[in-house]
Amino acid sequence: MSQTTIHVEPDNRGAWLVRHDAERVSEHMTATEAERAAFQAARRFSATSVLMHDRYRRTREIAVSARS
Repeated sequence: MSQTTIHVEPDNRGAWLVRHDAERVSEHMTATEAERAAFQAARRFSATSVLMHDRYRRTREIAVSARS
């Protein structure tokens, strides 16, 4: 079984994007909204984690099971 990750990252216009592989899943005005959408997408795509990218290029990984 391959490990699938959902990414939340800022774009250059100030919005927050939720991605699954290279596909854009959704766009949000705040990081909090994007994080919520990422966990919904994680359940839909059977992803194992959400990787949060901040505006300073830092990342943190959150296990999907931690938010179930």
